[in-house]
Amino acid sequence: MIAEDQQYNNVDFRNKAFDANEYDNCTFTNCNLSEVNLSNIDFLDCDFIDCDLSNAIIGNTAFKNVRFNNCKMLGLQFEYANPFLLQLSFKNCKLDFSNFQELKIPSCFFIDSSLQGVEFTGAKLEKANFSGSNLDGAVFMNTTLNRADFSRAYNFTIHPERNKLNHAIFANEGLSGLVAHLKIKIK
Repeated sequence: MIAEDQQYNNVDFRNKAFDANEYDNCTFTNCNLSEVNLSNIDFLDCDFIDCDLSNAIIGNTAFKNVRFNNCKMLGLQFEYANPFLLQLSFKNCKLDFSNFQELKIPSCFFIDSSLQGVEFTGAKLEKANFSGSNLDGAVFMNTTLNRADFSRAYNFTIHPERNKLNHAIFANEGLSGLVAHLKIKIK
């Protein structure tokens, strides 16, 4: 069953089963999806606003052009999501301890979000935008970050020799995050 152009407001999905396996151009506002099993559900051109998706189960869940705004999304395991046409954007979201390992998400937006302890190992994030995001403890290892924008990101540590950073953008204030592995002091 397909749900199209629907508005879901203040729904607690922990107590209500999903009535469709595909949601097209739907908006979820102030909904609680924490710890809900979203496996095998397709979200296309959807918006999640002020929702809690913390620890939701997203095995083979499709997120095609899905936007999250002001959402709490602690511990989401995006590496189990359906990678086909995966396209995500996050603004003012709390994604701490989530996992994007090995995913290919070009032009992904992580704007003004908390990404503390997030796993990005092996991810392909070309042209990603991390503006205004807190990356304290985020793990970048063998991550493709070509043309990524870190100009307003903070608290990141990225080892340039262990990641691909061609044409990535960094502000002068963030350069210490690129040399932290050298154990030198910058004043």
